Amino acid sequence: MTKSTATTINPETVIALQNGGGVRATIQPGDITLDEVFQVMPFGNSLGILDLTGAEIREALELSVKDAPNPFGGFLQVSGLKFTYDSRKPVGEKVITVEVKEKDGNYVPLDDAKHYFVATNTFTAKGGDGYTMFKKAYEEGRLSEPGFVDWEMFRDYLTTNPNAVPTVEGRIVDVALN
Repeated sequence: MTKSTATTINPETVIALQNGGGVRATIQPGDITLDEVFQVMPFGNSLGILDLTGAEIREALELSVKDAPNPFGGFLQVSGLKFTYDSRKPVGEKVITVEVKEKDGNYVPLDDAKHYFVATNTFTAKGGDGYTMFKKAYEEGRLSEPGFVDWEMFRDYLTTNPNAVPTVEGRIVDVALN
């Protein structure tokens, strides 16, 4: 999900989450074709914007790293936040720090009581991959579905950012590997 599309719809959107299983291919350097975009995002998931508490986000991150260091299709890729975890710790106790990026670019600790608008795909927002905290928010009416499809947003991002270069930003760090 692109946070930029979500912020156009809801300027208060500060975080974007994408389940790893929703991204199915790697794109090699060079020109990107629409066929490659479809290979990366074959499901046609729609954008969902959730109203979540910091505690729900923290709980989701714990679920995300539950199998770490082993792979999990529900592992969340993140934007607008960064977190550290320790894959050696027991399930439910792995997440160490979570920080949210403010509009000025600085990171501040996640506030468990505060509400945050979070962009994700509707599969995840409705509880896919075991995200019951998201399903609860959905059932309580805390999800908006503006109708944008993931591959279209990705295509539009690439069109408006033709010189985009992927980089590793260190948003997710397993301290057990350091």
